Amino acid sequence: MHAEKLSQRVFYVLVGLCVVVFGLFYVVGYDMPYVFNPELNAPIFTGLVIGTMYLLFFLALACALWSTYRGFKASGKTDGMVNNVPGRTISYVVFVGTAVVLLLSLLFGSSAELIVNGTLFSNALLLKLSDMFIYTISILLFVALGAVVFGLTRYYRRR
Repeated sequence: MHAEKLSQRVFYVLVGLCVVVFGLFYVVGYDMPYVFNPELNAPIFTGLVIGTMYLLFFLALACALWSTYRGFKASGKTDGMVNNVPGRTISYVVFVGTAVVLLLSLLFGSSAELIVNGTLFSNALLLKLSDMFIYTISILLFVALGAVVFGLTRYYRRR
């Protein structure tokens, strides 16, 4: 089976899984009142949604680590140049840069308590982790936008 066909099938399976899980979440028992506060909803399939997200997160993390290992292993056998582009150097910079952004955003993330659904949420680790992901996503989106703009201006730089 070709890689494109395999990735297409995996994509369709993941989309189907998400459609089924979120369909169950919103259609079956969505309006169930929360036991401790009847003004809030407690959908029946909340655990399934959270479990699916954990599963997808850990699968994505495993694929990313495997792909990184395989890429570094493959680039170690050559001089690191692909079509006169320093591919190995770019891979190292992206890997280390992402790790540094994750670490710095974790260190500088806030652990201040929040009021969530009327109750105080004070788990410092989860607060710092959520800040880490929000800051990292924002920073990497701006870096990607900068890279796109830099690439688009290549024509004007060559003149």
